Amino acid sequence: MPICKIFNYRGENVREFDSDTLGGGGAITIGRSSQCTICLKGEVDRHVGRIHVSLQREGRVLTATNCSSTELYKNEQPITSSVIEEGDMLRFGHMFLTVGESSGPSPYELAFVGEEGKQERHALWPGRNTIGASSENTICIKEMGLSRSHARILVNPHDMLVEDVASTSGTVLDERRVKSLTKFTTGAKLRLGKADIQVLLRGAALDRSKRSAESGQGSPMTKWVVGAITFILALLMSRWLGWW
Repeated sequence: MPICKIFNYRGENVREFDSDTLGGGGAITIGRSSQCTICLKGEVDRHVGRIHVSLQREGRVLTATNCSSTELYKNEQPITSSVIEEGDMLRFGHMFLTVGESSGPSPYELAFVGEEGKQERHALWPGRNTIGASSENTICIKEMGLSRSHARILVNPHDMLVEDVASTSGTVLDERRVKSLTKFTTGAKLRLGKADIQVLLRGAALDRSKRSAESGQGSPMTKWVVGAITFILALLMSRWLGWW
């Protein structure tokens, strides 16, 4: 079987393993428990079960089984148990398991400033990406005014498309409300609820306006120093002109 990789929601590779050799021929278990073959404790939240996924080999066939009370998705479809092959993606909680050496997230990500002023990044994945406040979505964005199921992004080999999913506040692409499936490219700006989101190549920094917003557009001390210098320069100019 091909190499398997586990990524977090930012698209960072946290584990990589060969399903032919790991586990000594038995089941490969993945979850928060230290008893798992692959323990993700400290890297995941409560949405990942203690033992969430079991991978079982029979000859050249690899089967994934959900061992948790929360969902396991294969290519964004919920499963109980299913054969997985090269190119498939499993999602459990906010973690992603991909099958194949060249598998992984798409070259794109969503970047925005969260309510606490922290820069957030979420990788986009090949195929369908659902976005909303519910943890059942591919991309879960809480506390930003999003509907439970808000929007959907399709990442194809040559383009990307976005559509609204009957959200309360709507989906806005480059200041125009999205009414149907709409094509866009990197650099586009989406507004979902209170989240102003940029679509970037993964790893790219937020643009200057977003960095200014994130830093609060200058600290109080900086503003005080600039004001003091401006006042002194104005005073010196007044003396030189004989106004004072």
